Amino acid sequence: MAQIEPLIAYADFTDYIKIIERSDNWKRVFAAAFNRRESVQESFFRLFPIRISVAHARIITLDDEMYLKVEMHRLSKAIEEKY
Repeated sequence: MAQIEPLIAYADFTDYIKIIERSDNWKRVFAAAFNRRESVQESFFRLFPIRISVAHARIITLDDEMYLKVEMHRLSKAIEEKY
């Protein structure tokens, strides 16, 4: 029998911001960690071009790597502090 995965397992990077920003999800889960929707939007906006490069097997630049580390740190820190 096939294992049924949770719906989030089928989400793409571009789906995450929609999931986070959805009003009920934002109020119930994400507002406490991130405080401002714009903060999360900004992080995903900066990460999206890097995601495109990785998805299409392009080399990421040192600047891309720096953005990736900084944004992942910001997002992870916000989540870890709250949860």
